[in-house]
Amino acid sequence: MSIMFEKSRLNKLELQNRFVRSATAEGAVLPGSEVSEHHIKTFAALAEGGVGLIIAGSVAVSPEGGAPHVTGIYDDAQIAGHRRATDAVHEAGGKIAIQLFHNGKMTSKALTGHTVLAVSKDDTMDDDVKEMDAADFKRIGEAFVKAAVRSKEAGYDAVQFHIAHGYFLHQVLSPKDNRRTDQYGGTLEKRINFISETIAATRQAVGPDYPLLIKINSEDFIEDGVTLADSLEATKQFVAAGIDAVEVSGGLGGDIARVGINKADKEAYHRKQAAYYKEQLTVPVIIVGGVRSPEVAESVLKDEVADYISLSRPLIAEPDLINRWKSGDRKKAFCKSCNSCFKPLTTGEAVHCAVKRAQKNRT
Repeated sequence: MSIMFEKSRLNKLELQNRFVRSATAEGAVLPGSEVSEHHIKTFAALAEGGVGLIIAGSVAVSPEGGAPHVTGIYDDAQIAGHRRATDAVHEAGGKIAIQLFHNGKMTSKALTGHTVLAVSKDDTMDDDVKEMDAADFKRIGEAFVKAAVRSKEAGYDAVQFHIAHGYFLHQVLSPKDNRRTDQYGGTLEKRINFISETIAATRQAVGPDYPLLIKINSEDFIEDGVTLADSLEATKQFVAAGIDAVEVSGGLGGDIARVGINKADKEAYHRKQAAYYKEQLTVPVIIVGGVRSPEVAESVLKDEVADYISLSRPLIAEPDLINRWKSGDRKKAFCKSCNSCFKPLTTGEAVHCAVKRAQKNRT
């Protein structure tokens, strides 16, 4: 059997293979940031399609940190909807985690109805943006912990903290976004502290056996952004605080989901960064970004670049991709890496593969 389909464990959680569905904003959210039938059907299809661990998300931990196209888990009333999703996955034999996030400055009052919170405010931000004070940090830290507790109650098998792609926890870590001079910013150690404390408090709240993961920018690829060395040092501190596995991503804007991945040498575009983490961490590493063929996935695992392969866009087009590869059909993923799947989010529609839908409509 290929290494891709070996069983493994994250903390006490047993997984059937080495494939992870990377957290993806789904759209089609019900009023109150509630889970919809689209989410339930999507997650169930991924479980039936053979994905070892599905990561649902991003899911907001507080109202001002959310957006119209993402679900929330900041209210006990939202637990029931999430429970329907996790039940559907478990009935299909799958495992599902939840990605917790807060937008920070990456939103607007027009979208959320709330004052926007920024780690640091500058002259480019309007009057609806507030620079966070100590009380704001305390409240949001507690919101992450409470959201994790609700997630466990809702039946999620693990929790992932989103520390990538410019969202709030990434803003705290980034020297470009965090220009504070108090206990929450300045040195790398101070930029790490809030996140470490939040992870440690979550670990205490959910117990020692519940898997906690992070998705983190290995590099921002911009001037004054997070560097590879600083990201690794931060990650070591997060592992010490209670993290069980690390999903290695990187970049902002167009660097996140690259287009034109049409050759094997363009795949796994965070390979160098993942290998750097893998060499120095004591917990499993998950690589995300551009894997489209089973040969590349297998080589990443065999070469010990990473322990797991994380996919998003290919699984939007083919939720049964993993079972197809396992059956012996080793054709590369259908995904054209055009990013058209994410355009529906701008209108609140469900994420879908526009290429496949267009083909279906022509037949």
